Amino acid sequence: MKSKNVWLKTTIHIGIIDFTLFPDAPEFYSEYLLMNTKSQKIYNSKFVLCVLDLTQIDHVSEEEKQTDLYYWAKLFNAKSWEEITVLAEKNEIMKEAAATIKKLSSDEKIKLQCEARERYERDMLSAIHAGEKRGKILQLAGLVKDGLLEESVAQKRSGLSEEEFKKWLR
Repeated sequence: MKSKNVWLKTTIHIGIIDFTLFPDAPEFYSEYLLMNTKSQKIYNSKFVLCVLDLTQIDHVSEEEKQTDLYYWAKLFNAKSWEEITVLAEKNEIMKEAAATIKKLSSDEKIKLQCEARERYERDMLSAIHAGEKRGKILQLAGLVKDGLLEESVAQKRSGLSEEEFKKWLR
């Protein structure tokens, strides 16, 4: 019996990013589906990854500039209240969004929560970086213990440029 996954509800992930996911193929907006890598058959169209790349906002077509998505991207990308106000004048939903942004950003408790979240993310990145350094040191220490350090370093150095080798040592 063939199942059609009728029980699966549509799931959409919306990623709003400030970096280009695939630099060789930059896109303002893209959608991704799960696919079998051998047959290229779509597994299911009920799970969709939508990506909005804010770094591509200046490269959209005239047609895309007429979409609501473009205005939302402009709102997310706004650097000042003046920009937000201009966008809000054109659309009732944008007015509501701007009012909500203003309310949330003026709420001291929410501000503190946002700052705490940013600190947490910075601390996690720092810990990951420190862990990577510690891992390299432990790796080198293990090589010293086994008497393989010189051989391993020489082998690593031969495959890297001087700059890459210095980065590897850090």
